Amino acid sequence: MKDKEKVSIYNKSYYQRNKEKYKAYYRKNKTVRLTYSHTYYQDNKEVRLAYTEAYRQAHQEEMKAYSQAYNKTNKSKKNAHTRNRQAAKLQRTPGWLTEEQLQQIKDFYINCPVGMTVDHIIPLRGKFVSGLHHPDNLQYLTPEENSSKGNRYPAATEKETHE
Repeated sequence: MKDKEKVSIYNKSYYQRNKEKYKAYYRKNKTVRLTYSHTYYQDNKEVRLAYTEAYRQAHQEEMKAYSQAYNKTNKSKKNAHTRNRQAAKLQRTPGWLTEEQLQQIKDFYINCPVGMTVDHIIPLRGKFVSGLHHPDNLQYLTPEENSSKGNRYPAATEKETHE
């Protein structure tokens, strides 16, 4: 057995014997740990993002299988999430939309180019501002752009990337 393996085994057994001690330490030093974690991430952002992207690419099939298994075993959670999203969309669809505008929205979704997703420019449920489900608030984005934008207003997204 190599030294690295011995150390690993010892550390695991030490942790098991001293779980409460570790938990107390983490509770006591929560703000210090969070500050350190945030600072470390900011100082190593490029490296962390590159690592995350490489990991995602290398484990794409595993992540897909995990997601499918989770959705299969947690159907009620997945259905609730879908219902909440649909309800939010309905609540954010103005009553004054014309039939023509409703058709424009449907056509926008139907004509979505392959490899793109439909995104609301101003999110339907943003933290600081919420948009409407309206033809003028729709755009096509790649899945990567859409998930990096998240549920933020474009001005907020630009501000965060420039900090």
